[in-house]
Amino acid sequence: MLSQTVREWTKQWKQEGLEQGRKEGLERGLERGLERGLEQGLEQGRKEERRKLARKLLAIGMDPRQVADLTELPLEEIHRLASPPCVAEEPAAYSKKAPRGKGRRPPTPPR
Repeated sequence: MLSQTVREWTKQWKQEGLEQGRKEGLERGLERGLERGLEQGLEQGRKEERRKLARKLLAIGMDPRQVADLTELPLEEIHRLASPPCVAEEPAAYSKKAPRGKGRRPPTPPR
């Protein structure tokens, strides 16, 4: 009888210990995950600020190598920031103006 009670207590304590360990492990994991996420977010924000500064420096005519040195961005990235974005040209059909006179509607009179 006494040995059975001891076994039950031991089993219960082990179960409680496992549950406590899981809970603490989960809490630590969440804390570490939040810390890493925050660090990554801050780093991305700092990098974006350096890109903005690089664009401004390039806009006033500073040498790309100097911009790379000041912003601590790779020279290849500075060159990408310096080149204008690729914009598709407007199709010729849309850029032609309608002929005057024929084919144009007269303005509608006010009511």
